[in-house]
Amino acid sequence: MTITQPTPQVAPEAAWNRITGLHRNLDRLARHLLKRSAGTDVSLPPPDFTQPQTAFFFATIWMRAWYSEAWAASSRWLYEQAAAMGHTPPEKDFADTMRRLRAFLVHHMDPSVSESEETERICNEWFERACG
Repeated sequence: MTITQPTPQVAPEAAWNRITGLHRNLDRLARHLLKRSAGTDVSLPPPDFTQPQTAFFFATIWMRAWYSEAWAASSRWLYEQAAAMGHTPPEKDFADTMRRLRAFLVHHMDPSVSESEETERICNEWFERACG
């Protein structure tokens, strides 16, 4: 007789909860400063965390879309305002890291092209820091 245990919360889902918290905080900051919401909706559905093997892949694609679609017009201004108010804005390299991780996961990296080589190097360093 086999007893099944409930599936524990996976790390990507916990990270997703932190990300959506960041989204809410950015929206609150924008509402406070602009008296309206600054972000827009994302064209992709949220990632599915029932399959941990693909959760990081889809969360990365969603995050890149969230940043480039929803916050591209407002992000620089919001970072400046957050810093002016004494808040620590998210990592300055966030947008570039998300762009490169998405490219690394979705596109073919050609090591003969310097941009691809740089993207691969940065992503490998990020994976090393994040995952050991």
